[in-house]
Amino acid sequence: MIMTLAGLMSGLLGVASGALKMLAMDTCMGMPARVSAMTSNFMIGITAAAGAVVFFANGYIDPRVALFVLMLLAVGAEMLLRGVGVAL
Repeated sequence: MIMTLAGLMSGLLGVASGALKMLAMDTCMGMPARVSAMTSNFMIGITAAAGAVVFFANGYIDPRVALFVLMLLAVGAEMLLRGVGVAL
């Protein structure tokens, strides 16, 4: 029920519902704070990716600007792989 309320607030008001999702997972579901934070971040990432696809399909995103984001994503992936010990 709290997740539904969080989704409605996020969709109608444009506010982030991460705090309510964390509250629901911590209090109602008994999840550890670290796990619920990562789950909330994952859900936010999926929602943002879906929104980005819609914006790009409608021509609201300039591909030249998006190129810089893709470059940062590649650098971040390289940093993550080096952090876990995978040599490139």
